[in-house]
Amino acid sequence: GKTMNVMMLFGLVLTVGMLVDAAIVVVEFADRRMAEGLAPPQAFTAAAQRMFAPILSSTATTLAAFLPLLFWPGVVGKFMANLPVTVVIVLSASLFVAMVVIPVLGGMLMRKPAGGDALASLGALAQAGDDGKDGARRIEQELTSLPGLAGAYARLLHALLRRPLLAALGGLALIGAIFAAYATYNNGSEFFARVEPERIFVFVRARGNLSAEEKLALTRRVERQVLQVADVQTVHTVAGSVGRLALNAGAGRDQPRDLVGRMLVELVPHAERTRSAWKTLDEIRRRAQQVPGIIIEVRKQEDGPPTGKDIRLQVRGNDLATVNTVAGRISAALRGMQGFIDVEDERPLPGFERHVVVNREEAGRFGADVVSLGALVQLLTDGVKIGKYRPPDADDELEIRVRFPESARTPSKVKHLRLLTAAGLVPLGEFVHIETRPLVDSITRKDGLYSVYVKANVAEGFDRNARQRQLATWLQRQQWPAGISFRFRGADEEQRATAQFLGKAVLAAILLMLLILVAQFNSLYLALLVLSTLLMSVAGVLVGMLVMGQKFSVIMTGTGMVALAGIVVNNAIVLIDTFQINLRRGHAALAAALLSAVQRLRPVLLTTITTMVGLMPLMFELELDWLHGGMRIGSEISGWWVQLSTAIVFGLGFATILTLLLTPVLLVLPARLRGLWQHLRKTRAQDLSTAVRE
Repeated sequence: GKTMNVMMLFGLVLTVGMLVDAAIVVVEFADRRMAEGLAPPQAFTAAAQRMFAPILSSTATTLAAFLPLLFWPGVVGKFMANLPVTVVIVLSASLFVAMVVIPVLGGMLMRKPAGGDALASLGALAQAGDDGKDGARRIEQELTSLPGLAGAYARLLHALLRRPLLAALGGLALIGAIFAAYATYNNGSEFFARVEPERIFVFVRARGNLSAEEKLALTRRVERQVLQVADVQTVHTVAGSVGRLALNAGAGRDQPRDLVGRMLVELVPHAERTRSAWKTLDEIRRRAQQVPGIIIEVRKQEDGPPTGKDIRLQVRGNDLATVNTVAGRISAALRGMQGFIDVEDERPLPGFERHVVVNREEAGRFGADVVSLGALVQLLTDGVKIGKYRPPDADDELEIRVRFPESARTPSKVKHLRLLTAAGLVPLGEFVHIETRPLVDSITRKDGLYSVYVKANVAEGFDRNARQRQLATWLQRQQWPAGISFRFRGADEEQRATAQFLGKAVLAAILLMLLILVAQFNSLYLALLVLSTLLMSVAGVLVGMLVMGQKFSVIMTGTGMVALAGIVVNNAIVLIDTFQINLRRGHAALAAALLSAVQRLRPVLLTTITTMVGLMPLMFELELDWLHGGMRIGSEISGWWVQLSTAIVFGLGFATILTLLLTPVLLVLPARLRGLWQHLRKTRAQDLSTAVRE
C-alpha cells in the first residue's frame, strides 16, 4: 500500500547488486560441480542443498542490519523509512528466487561448461583430503601453481598463512593507520547530504510600520537585482506580512519575524546551468545586499528533513526581560564572529503600544462603569459598533461604527473624554492614565521558562559543527545572569538524535547477527571473526571519504555504514562455511584455509563487484538520458545518494580485500598458536627432564 517515491527507488538501486548475491553463490557452486562431472539437474540440486545454510545465514544477517532502521523515530525516520522496507522485501524475495527458482531454471536450461579443468582440479583436491604433511604440502603446491588471478591470490595468501601472527598484526596496524589518518585529515561532518538546489529563497527584511505598498516597493528593488543573475529562470515574489508569507511552503521553518517580502527563485535545469548553483546563490546575495535600508537572507530550499537555520540556540530563563537582554548580547556577538551570516533572534520587534490604565479605586468613588469606559475609548480607535447594514446589491452585511474625526483620534484626547456616571459627566483623566510600553506581539515559554531563539546560518566554506563549537566555547567563557540556560536545537538536536539512534541500531544489528552466526557455526570465535569484517568496512568507509573529499553525513554515511554491517559479512560467512567443510574432510588448517579461499574467490569477487557496480553510477553522480542518448555527470537527484553510495562502495571493496586476506589468516592463527604452545610445553618438559637427569 505504499506509493513510489525517491527513497523506495534508491532502495531498489541499493539492492540491485545485493539481490543477485545469493543467486551468484548457487550458480557458481553448480557450475563447479558440473565441471567435476555432474549433470545440470544434479549439480543445481547439490548447490541448493549445500548452499542453503550459508545463504540463509548471510541473508538473515543482512536483514538483521536493516531491521532496526524500521524503528527510526522522528521526521528523519519518516524520511528514511521506505529504504529498509524496500531492502527487507527485495532480499526476502531474492532468497526464494535463489533457493527455488534458480535451481529449477538452471537444471532445465544450463549445459555443462567447457574448459572447467581448473574447477575440476579444485574439486578433486577438496574431496581427496590430506595424506599427512606430504598431502598438505602437495595441495599447497598445486594451488600456488594455478594460472591467472587464482594462482596469484593463492601465492600471496600462502605467504601470509605461513606467518599468520605477523599478517594479523599488519592488518590491524593498517586499520589503525586509516583511523588515525581520518582523525587528522577528515573534512568534517554534516547532518544531511549537501546537494545543489533547484530553488532559492530570498528573504527581504526591514523594520518599521510599513504599508503593503512600501513593502512591495522594497521587495521589487531586490527583485530587479535578482533578475539580472545568470541561470535564474523564474522569480515569484510575494510582499506582505509574515502571516501571509508563511502560507507558502518550502521556505523552511525559520522565516524572519521582520519579513516584508520573499522571492522564490527557480533556477534553469541542471544540464543548462553555466556554473554551480552555489555560485549563483552567492551572486544573488551579493547583488541583493546592494539595496540600502534592508536586510537580505538567501537560502536554498530544504529538500531533506527540515531543520531550519544551521545554528538554533535556545535561551531560557525565569525573567523575560533578562532572556531578551541575553539573546541580544548573543546576537551581537554572532555578528562579530567569523563564519556566521543571517543572524536573527526572536526578541520583540522595535515598537511600542499604548496601555489605558484604570485606577479602579478612584473609578469606584465616581461610580464609573469600566465597560462603558471601554466603549468610550473605542471612539478614539476602531470605533463603537452600533449596528449592521446590508446594501441591496451585496450579500454580506457591513458594520456601522461611530468614532471621532481623524484629527481628534490621538492618545492625548483620552483624559479629556467625559464618562456619564451617577455623579454626572466625569473626565477620564480623574481615574485613567496612559502608559507607553514596548510592543510585545508574542511570548514563548518552554518547560515553564521563557524561551527566545537566536539563529544564524554558516557561511560557505565553514564547517557548521566547528562554528557551533566556537559559539559553545564562547558561551562557557561568559558570565551570565542566574537562571539563564542554553540549548542547541534544530540541526544539532536532530544530528545528535540521529547519531544516537544509528548507534543503537548498529548495536542491535550486531547482536542479532551474532546470534545468527553462533547458531550457524556453533562457535563464538568464528562468529566474532565474521563480525570483524565490520571493522574492516568502517576503515573502508573512512578511506572513501578521504579519497573522495567528502564530509561525514550523519544520515547518509551513517545509513551506509549500517547497511554495510549486513552486506560485508556475507563473504566471510561463505568462506568460513567452506573452511569448516574442508576441515571435516580431513584437511589441515593451513591447507583448508588456502583451499577454501581459492574455492570462494570467484563467488566473493562476483558478489562484491555486482554490488559495487550497481552503486557506482550514484557515487559518481552519473545520469543517463534514455530518450535522447548521452550521459553526464552531476545529477541533482543522484547527488542525494553520493555519500551513502560512497560508503558502501569503498567499505565493501576494502572489506572484501581484507576478508580474502585476513579471514583465512585468522582461521589458521588459533591452530598455529596452539602448535606453538604445545611446542613450548614440549621443549620445557624436555629441558626439565634433562635437568632432573643431570
